[in-house]
Amino acid sequence: ERSLGRGDLPVHEPGHRTWDDAGNKILERWVDETIRDEEGKPVVVRARAYEYDARGLLTVQRSLDADGRPVAPSGFAANRWEHDLHGQTVRKAYEGLDGKPASTTGDEFRGVSSVGYEYDDYGFLVARRFADARGRPVNSPYEAAEVRWKVDAMGRITEEREKPAPERWRTEADREA
Repeated sequence: ERSLGRGDLPVHEPGHRTWDDAGNKILERWVDETIRDEEGKPVVVRARAYEYDARGLLTVQRSLDADGRPVAPSGFAANRWEHDLHGQTVRKAYEGLDGKPASTTGDEFRGVSSVGYEYDDYGFLVARRFADARGRPVNSPYEAAEVRWKVDAMGRITEEREKPAPERWRTEADREA
């Protein structure tokens, strides 16, 4: 992930990473080479903090500013993941600064507050659902609210079906797109 700093100069990839004793990345900091502190070192411009469950699965990712305060750069301040007994992601939710469901403002998932995943008995992904902050189906700008797949014994997709959200459930972001 690259972004532009002051004067459209690139902000470097994460310059500082911290891991816990289990080897999980718990903090990333991005620096901007164009901004220097009193000692001449590049200044941290943003950060992300990560949390894991007892199994070592990622459960929370928080966006932080340079001082470690929560920020919501794409309409949400945190991602929260839920996993099934097999460690597969069954839900990814976006939260605002207040910890409540928030819809993304980024291009790919604009208007989406959570993504649900469904697997078959063999662990193959067979459905994905987008929902708004109220839990209602919502279309993303590029995909229908629900997509279901049929897979063969090797997990290869043999059929795909899309089910768009009803027009009355579309968000303002969808209408503007």
